[in-house]
Amino acid sequence: MREVAAQFEKPTMLFSGVKDFNTLVYLSRKAFAAAGIPFLLLHIDAGYNFTETLFL
Repeated sequence: MREVAAQFEKPTMLFSGVKDFNTLVYLSRKAFAAAGIPFLLLHIDAGYNFTETLFL
């Protein structure tokens, strides 16, 4: 994760579900604990999620 983030100017991590988001944020926070997450997290609505699980 750190190597890929260092290679690009504006890296962005895409996710489509709440489970994915929780795991990605957890791993990102561990990988970049000292400096903070250096990329955007972007939610893509694939249309398969229950309405209750979306951040509206």
